[in-house]
Amino acid sequence: MPYNADVFINYRTKDGEHVAGQLYESITKRFGDDRVFRDGSTLTPGRPFPTGIMDALHASSVCIAVVGEGWAASPLLRREDDYVRRELLEALERGITVLPVLIDKTPWLKAADLPPELARLAEIQAMRLRAYDSRHDLAEIGDYLSDMVPALRTSDREGEQKEDKPSGSVNNAAGDNTGSGTLIQTRDTGDIDTSTHTNTTSIGRAGHVHSGSGDQHNTAPQHAPHLGHGSFYVAGDQSGGGNTNTFHYGERDRDGDR
Repeated sequence: MPYNADVFINYRTKDGEHVAGQLYESITKRFGDDRVFRDGSTLTPGRPFPTGIMDALHASSVCIAVVGEGWAASPLLRREDDYVRRELLEALERGITVLPVLIDKTPWLKAADLPPELARLAEIQAMRLRAYDSRHDLAEIGDYLSDMVPALRTSDREGEQKEDKPSGSVNNAAGDNTGSGTLIQTRDTGDIDTSTHTNTTSIGRAGHVHSGSGDQHNTAPQHAPHLGHGSFYVAGDQSGGGNTNTFHYGERDRDGDR
């Protein structure tokens, strides 16, 4: 039976095996079981190993190269019979996209550290998979694959969920609204002029009207940094002093060292 996987995972045992497993699980969950090839999980029993590996590689559109800290310096990478080396050379020669995925703080690849035949890998933009932020990094790798391979884009389960979510959606959290009138969101009624209070009597004079784009919490006051930029909360009635907009600017993303 021929292999039709779009993604081929290239890795070295004991150097990137655990990351190869993470990638395999994440990609199959997002795109389907038949979309990714990893020899230990996908190779058909009873089929010659070299033939099966190369057949799967030839059918793929992207070859993910899992790169650990000792990957570039390994003597195995200099041996002509090394499968990691052979798979990458075959992918490069056939024009298959090679995506290096660096584990944690593995240094960026340098041509001087690689065998001359694989020096081209140093010119390819790599991605990183970090243990402390693996969920975020796996999602970014999945987004890249979805953008690169049309067949994956059509089977992208997460992509369907993103499209189903309305753009510019507002998250509202309402606690006990007893006796406080009608709670209404302006997106459901059209534009509402909030310059005066008299035009809100049709929906309840004591009701809370949210015409902005931030989140609304109709409960007790919330800590502003927790709510995010421009969040809005209502405490008490509308007689004054109960409506507050807060703005908070947090620290830079912790991935600034990349």
